[in-house]
Amino acid sequence: MGVAVQHARADEALRTNEKRMRGQKEAFQAAINGAPLEDSLGILARIVSEETAGEARTAFYIADPDVTFLDPIRGAGNMPESYTKRVEGFVIGKDSLACGLATATDRPVLTRDVFEEPLWKPWVHLAEEYDFRGCWSFPIETRDGKPVGTFAQYFTTAREATPHDLALADTVTQAAAIIISRHTEAQERAGAEEALRTSEERYRLAVEAADLGRWELVSDTGEFFTSAACNRHLGLPEDARPTLEGHFECIHPDDHATIRDGLKRASLEGGEYEAEYRVIRPDGAVRRILSRARVLRDSGSTPDCLTGVTLDVTEARELEEERERARARELTSLAEAAERERISRELHDRVAHQSLELYSVLREADPERAKERLDLARETTRVALDQTRALSAELKRLQEEELSDGLEAAFSKLAEYYASEGVEMEVTLAGEESAIPGLTAMQIYLAMREAIKNAVRHSGCSCIGVSLEVGDGELHGAVEDDGKGFDPEAADGATPSWGVGLRSMRERTEMLGGSTRVESAPGAGTRVEVRVPLDRRRP
Repeated sequence: MGVAVQHARADEALRTNEKRMRGQKEAFQAAINGAPLEDSLGILARIVSEETAGEARTAFYIADPDVTFLDPIRGAGNMPESYTKRVEGFVIGKDSLACGLATATDRPVLTRDVFEEPLWKPWVHLAEEYDFRGCWSFPIETRDGKPVGTFAQYFTTAREATPHDLALADTVTQAAAIIISRHTEAQERAGAEEALRTSEERYRLAVEAADLGRWELVSDTGEFFTSAACNRHLGLPEDARPTLEGHFECIHPDDHATIRDGLKRASLEGGEYEAEYRVIRPDGAVRRILSRARVLRDSGSTPDCLTGVTLDVTEARELEEERERARARELTSLAEAAERERISRELHDRVAHQSLELYSVLREADPERAKERLDLARETTRVALDQTRALSAELKRLQEEELSDGLEAAFSKLAEYYASEGVEMEVTLAGEESAIPGLTAMQIYLAMREAIKNAVRHSGCSCIGVSLEVGDGELHGAVEDDGKGFDPEAADGATPSWGVGLRSMRERTEMLGGSTRVESAPGAGTRVEVRVPLDRRRP
């Protein structure tokens, strides 16, 4: 084979690879920007249509939550809608065919000619009606191996799949897995938000109709008086006259000490008393009761009296917990979306760089080694694509391993690691670390770790200071080094591959409703500050 032919093939391979990367990036960006699922997947389908010069018709199918059947994603691909309607609810199983079999076995099902495949016999009439013979089905699964759907290609003639076809399908299915997963998470989040709104309305109505229970405790005599509403809160008959000890019999044993200490302190010191505790009803139901009281002192012979009210706050606490869970799901989804966008940027830059190097090699190296070089580059590109899943799982691994003992311990471990590289690192923490929600701690750790890594890699520093301060409903973190510094404005206008670290930090803090500030100048070191609110009600 002549050198000119090899060069032409190499050039064509480079152009194909770049088109695929551009298509993947466009599909990712559409999904992140909130485009409908069918539009994002349609971009991937367009890659296939362009590479096959329109010979392949395409369709995407999504699995139900229990992975028992597949439904077509209408508008994604160019297979006629009348066909996709006919295959709604396609059964997943090892006795199925095409997409149903591909999902069940997690392997592509490549049918050269459906008229020659016995399993297709009950469905051949569809192939005749919609004019196809070759049918290829590829499974789509998440990074943790859960099937979420399939991608299918249909051809008017019998057709074997080539390595080029398989590589193209691999590009499409890996991108589709991320897009479909994000769509499913968004749907679950929307459902949770709707349920939360319903719960809030129910609670509002309940509060409007609620009546406060009243109680009194005479400090000297221990006499205890309760209203009918208070008795209902305690799970007692409305006309009950419980003693103080009888009152404690209704309360969860783990809360006894806190209540006794609070009552004693209020009786001796005066002022106000407040406690939230659990009540065990006769039917075994556990309710949360908020009790507030004030000591009333009498200048005469009447003993001091602790007068208070009770309110059942069970629904309020459940609502707060559900709101926190919904917020955690939302922030997790945003974090993963931001991480995927960053990964797609890095992946695009990495593949483009590889392509340029390959072009140079093929122009100058021994022509007989050109094919070997090209195959190596293809394999490297495939490995880079596979890294998307591994990198997406980084957040979960870090949360389980690096943050298992808290933020201060995690940064101290980093300090031990960088000490071996000749960089001194001092870590300080002020305030209660327990006040930092887990998801906030996770994102702040990743942002500040990025700042530390940048300092070690690029600044030539010998010392790094890491500080964390919790107070006034806010977490303030800072990373300061004595390195060579840089121009922050130049970083803001940098290429995607050069300024990605700073953008990643800003994305993480903004996602938490906070901010990132960078102070640096050539020769003057760098200081990166992050601030995020700890109040769960803030965005």
